[in-house]
Order: sequence, then C-alpha cells, then structure tokens
Amino acid sequence: MRRNTISSKTQTDHAPIRIDVRTESQVVTDSGASPYTSSVSPLLPREVQWLSQSEEYSYASTWSTNYTVSNLTGPGRIIGNALSSAGSSLERQLGTMAYRAGLGRYARAETSLQRTGPSSLFIYEDTDEKSRERVCKTLLEYASSTNLIIQLMAFRRIVYNAILYPPLRSAINNHRKKRGETPGLLTFSWKRPGVDYSSLWLYHYQLVSICLSPDSPIMDSISNLECRIEDTDRILHFSHFIGVLRSCRSVPDSMLAIEFMDRFWSGGGLEEYIKQNGFKDPILFNFATTLLKRYEFALSNNGSTTLPRECGNQCAF
Repeated sequence: MRRNTISSKTQTDHAPIRIDVRTESQVVTDSGASPYTSSVSPLLPREVQWLSQSEEYSYASTWSTNYTVSNLTGPGRIIGNALSSAGSSLERQLGTMAYRAGLGRYARAETSLQRTGPSSLFIYEDTDEKSRERVCKTLLEYASSTNLIIQLMAFRRIVYNAILYPPLRSAINNHRKKRGETPGLLTFSWKRPGVDYSSLWLYHYQLVSICLSPDSPIMDSISNLECRIEDTDRILHFSHFIGVLRSCRSVPDSMLAIEFMDRFWSGGGLEEYIKQNGFKDPILFNFATTLLKRYEFALSNNGSTTLPRECGNQCAF
C-alpha cells in the first residue's frame, strides 16, 4: 500500500510530519459518515428547496471520502465527531440519490470517478502520459456534464483528489493547454446562465474553482506541505497549518482549509497555539468561525434525508 508523507517548508522548528493516506474505504469515522460530504456554508440561504419525500433514493454508495480526525483523542476527536454527526444526513443524501434518477448513467459516473481516486493519484509521478491524460479527461468530462448531480459528484472528487495530491491542479491545467483551452476560464463554463443551482452544488463549485485556479494562494500553501510517497504514520501539528490558514482570502478559501485540516490534522497543538497567541489571534479567530459556519449549515437541513433539489436558491459566497 502506498502512502503520503507531508513535510512543512515553513515550519522549521518541526521535523518532517508524515501522514498515512489510505484508500477511502479503509478510513471511517465513528458514525460511519463523511464530514467531507457534509461541507456546506451557512452563508448560503436557509430557504433551501428540498426534494419531496416521494423522490428519495435508495442507493447505498460504496464511494466514501472518510478522511477524518474523529477517531483521535483531544480536539481532533471533538471536531471530527461533531462534523461526522452533522454530516451523516448529507452523506446519505448524496449517496442514495443516484440510481433512482437514472441507474445506468449514475452508476457509470461513480465507477469512472472512483478510478480517478487516491490509488490513481500516483500515476502523475510514475506512469505514462496517456494515463495522466485519461484521468484528467475523465474528471473534466464529468465536471462539465449538463447533469447537475453528476457534476456534483465530479466536483467532490476533484476537490478530494486535489487536497491529497495538489499537483493535480497543474496536471489538469496542462491537459487543457494541450487542447488549446484557457485554464483560468475552466470552471466558468461549468456554471451555466439561467440555471438555479442548489446551495450544495454552489458550495462544491466554489471549492473546485479554488482547487483548479492557477492563482490560488491557499493551494500554493497546501502544495508547500509537500506530499511524499512513503510508508509512514500520519500526524500533523496545528502549527503546520498556519501558512494554509494565513493564505485564506475569502470564506471559500477558509472552507477549503477546513476540508484539508479535516483529513490531516492530528488534533494536537491547538492548546499550545492558544497559549502563545491568545484568543484574539486573527488566524485562530478565522479558524474557529469558519469551523462553526461549516457545522451550522451542515445542520441547517434539520436532519432531512433528501438532497437539495437541483434547482435550489441561487446564491454565491
């Protein structure tokens, strides 16, 4: 099994920190839910329009992005458990809606996107050009789908892959350059005029736009942590995320930082940071408020087991 090591360029007072990156099905939260799929912003309107109960879907997804700190002790466990609890409903929503709307195409989309997951990320380093192109093509094709649910599936996969393997951004942008396309305009074409998108779709659209933007300070900071392929344990101290948190320029940036930390933070170092910098520290304040916003909106559906309808309220961050 291949794993990643992450070392910090900016934190010279720490030895290289190593992280165990396993396949998605191998890491589960205490509740069996994925906090990643529950990520929605409370800045979006609460008047979300939902599918009726008659339109629920009965499909148990085998695809789960369960990288979390909920199985650790200390602050990490508290945060992980909270996000897992808040996210359990939304995890089921995205996991169960697929086949009822069209068994074949959703099943094919899920299978294809699974093949671009963690075990395929390493092809960017040691496999032929055709394999790299194939992964990029698959992700982009599904992300540009006219079907909003398939788009959402692709957005989640791209964000997830980009967090685990930041060079994916360059790989996709290079792929587009070879096709004579402008990388910076990529995600604009995925959001079409005249369509009312759900808040969940818009949230992941914001994240995927940041992950693929050539000008993304937060992705640059994440890249500076340098993923390495080694057989090691996973631990990231809070201080190793300071550069990532400092690079946040907007609410979506902060949300992406939380997504990243949710996978790699050991839960350690927060108490020390508070003692050194105090509760008025701007980085700490931004981290705390962003975490609260993410959790609050995850609960804003009042435990509904249905997905937001595709034509929900239009809103951006």
